Amino acid sequence: MRTISTWIAVTALVINVVTGARAAPLDCNSTRLDAMQLTKCFPGRFDPRPRQPVESVPSQNAAPTVPPEPALVAKAATPFRCEGPFGRDASHARLVATFGADNVASEYDGLYDAEVTVIYPKDPKRRLKILWKDQKTHRGLRTVRIAGPSSWIVAGVTVGTPLVTLERLNGGPFRLVDFDGDFPGAIYDWMGGHLHAPLPGGCIFGASVMIKKGNVLDLEAAREAARDGSWFSSNESLRAAKPVVSEISVGFE
Repeated sequence: MRTISTWIAVTALVINVVTGARAAPLDCNSTRLDAMQLTKCFPGRFDPRPRQPVESVPSQNAAPTVPPEPALVAKAATPFRCEGPFGRDASHARLVATFGADNVASEYDGLYDAEVTVIYPKDPKRRLKILWKDQKTHRGLRTVRIAGPSSWIVAGVTVGTPLVTLERLNGGPFRLVDFDGDFPGAIYDWMGGHLHAPLPGGCIFGASVMIKKGNVLDLEAAREAARDGSWFSSNESLRAAKPVVSEISVGFE
């Protein structure tokens, strides 16, 4: 039986399928699956494709459907784009050529059980962690993780973006995982919203949210309002706890 245990705080969501003859097969029994890999291993629960349009979501005081607002974009943030050195055909060598050898490092990541490339390893605000489809040659961008006190911004979202703002950028509610489970706060269904669509360059956006220290989530009330274990971002108890984005992930199928 397939089992799920441990979680990255991510990502969230939604992409990491290993493709190509040279890449290792995806092990769905691994204890280090991230949210993107879960969409392939457990499509019934972790499916990034919408099961119903945003307009038909059961109302839980959901925010109205509106397009993303430019004013929501942090002025001091650094835009991340899935192109150039971060395009589908990216490589460790190209990153070194682009950012300089002093700003690019390789390290073992226990979460992925693989060697990853880290951009700006000594600068928390610019730090990026990259997992490759081809682990031998470090080519083919699979996933980019953005966490910590990061200044990167993707699709108008930064680490620290409030859940209500994330919902506004999406144009409607989304589904996420219980905070008391193996994958706390992972968003697994954008429910056909703006963040469901591939970003320019063809990459897929994913995120996780967390409850900041000092805020309290009424788990009993929130779970009572949930349906089939699915939490809507419009859940009143959840919104009262003021969750914020804890991690962003982008990657290619």
